[in-house]
Amino acid sequence: MAPVVKYPRTRRLLVPFIVGDFMEQWIDDGLRQIESWGRSIGCRSIVMHGRNGWTRRLTKDGWRRDAVVLRKDLKP
Repeated sequence: MAPVVKYPRTRRLLVPFIVGDFMEQWIDDGLRQIESWGRSIGCRSIVMHGRNGWTRRLTKDGWRRDAVVLRKDLKP
């Protein structure tokens, strides 16, 4: 299940991650289903967190890079 994030003027569907084997066999249909579901529940956009490889794959389908997530590993 993907949560809906509510802002004062919009609603966004947050997709925490998408993974799976043989992705090229299902990714196009899977993304269409996610987009359709998002529209049906009143979302105006979808946000997905992922690795840089997703940027290369999804920009051809109208996705754009919107933010950068930074991480720092903490030493014990």
